Amino acid sequence: MRRFPAAALEAFIARARVAVGLPEADAREGGRLMTRADLRGADGHGIFRLPQYIRRIRPGGMNVRPAIRAVRETDAAALVDGDNGMGHLVMGFATRLAMDREGPPRAFAPAARPPPKPPPRGCSSVAGSAMP
Repeated sequence: MRRFPAAALEAFIARARVAVGLPEADAREGGRLMTRADLRGADGHGIFRLPQYIRRIRPGGMNVRPAIRAVRETDAAALVDGDNGMGHLVMGFATRLAMDREGPPRAFAPAARPPPKPPPRGCSSVAGSAMP
């Protein structure tokens, strides 16, 4: 098996994503997160998914310039509208939202709507259903 330095993998992913219309900063962030997933052993969230993402983006099946926003927030939860954007970017937004909360540390559960990608065959998705 051929191995590549993580920086080369990040750069390759970013170039591929820019080529299909993602803004440079979003493409770089996605490349960083996908590479990180591979390095941590979560292969299903890494470069393995790149061809699938490209095939979905090309016909317009994914928004390459989403307006990701918090739709509703409470003390313990938030509902994030990912505007059909890349899941890595939507969940990055949700994570930053959780980390930026003021006050003492507490549980905080952001949920994305619609789910960043369809659930696997035979499974149902409940992401975002707690806060309509």
